[in-house]
Amino acid sequence: PRNIKRRLFRDIFLILLFISSSIILLTIFEGINTKHEISSKLITESAQIIRDKYLDLTRPIEKNLQVISYVARHNNFSLDSDKILSLITPILVVHQEISSITLVDNEERSLTVYVENGSVQTVFTDTPKQPFSTIPWYEGALSQPIDQPVYWSRLYVNEELNQKIFTASIRLQDEKGNGKGAAAISLTVNSALKMLDEVILPDEMEIVFLNKNGLTFSKNAESNLKNITPNTSKKSYEKAVKYAVKQWLEQNRKTQPALYFHIDGKGWWASFSPLQSGFDLNWLGIL
Repeated sequence: PRNIKRRLFRDIFLILLFISSSIILLTIFEGINTKHEISSKLITESAQIIRDKYLDLTRPIEKNLQVISYVARHNNFSLDSDKILSLITPILVVHQEISSITLVDNEERSLTVYVENGSVQTVFTDTPKQPFSTIPWYEGALSQPIDQPVYWSRLYVNEELNQKIFTASIRLQDEKGNGKGAAAISLTVNSALKMLDEVILPDEMEIVFLNKNGLTFSKNAESNLKNITPNTSKKSYEKAVKYAVKQWLEQNRKTQPALYFHIDGKGWWASFSPLQSGFDLNWLGIL
């Protein structure tokens, strides 16, 4: 009987131990799942807030291009016209985030207007260094459908200006629909990031631009790395960016949920949204 009692107590103890261990493990597991759900929701919502703020920046640019297009359609379009210069100069003055405005006619002559040291500068070119028909923003503007007239180029590095840029462009035509050329407004990534900095995000979050080819831009610098996570090196951060971008593009994610992964023993989250509807050349997100 004593042996039976001992075995019974032992079995009861083991059963209770198993049950309590299972409850603890389930609680931990549920806690981890809940934490992941909260983190995923937080970064997804933050990415959407950032995208909405970005659209606040780009909508006026699209409207100004449409104004330029309207003026060109209902007036004699000439690059040396004072009317053209009086139209685009106030745009540059009001929207200081704009890098430059370029107009191109059918003969591929161009007028580029920009502000330098508070003064409006103009550059007129009779013969371009390369045919405009080979430049993505020009080609894109001419191929845009009527219901989506503004084309946004991929993010790229303008080697001549040594700036990271993306360009919005629109086709210029007369009232009969005959092509007259194209107009473009270029925006630097730095100016976009400066505006996005107005959005208050947790210190660990980093705003990242990327294009369909995986070219990536972010505002991160050595001084900001201290705000990401303790003991996070620049190398780890760069690895995390490359991995997140590669995975996002390979999985062809059009929507969330956020991507979760590990780099150098640390957990990372990433979420991106396409910047323009209808095509996904550029993405903006949070890491």
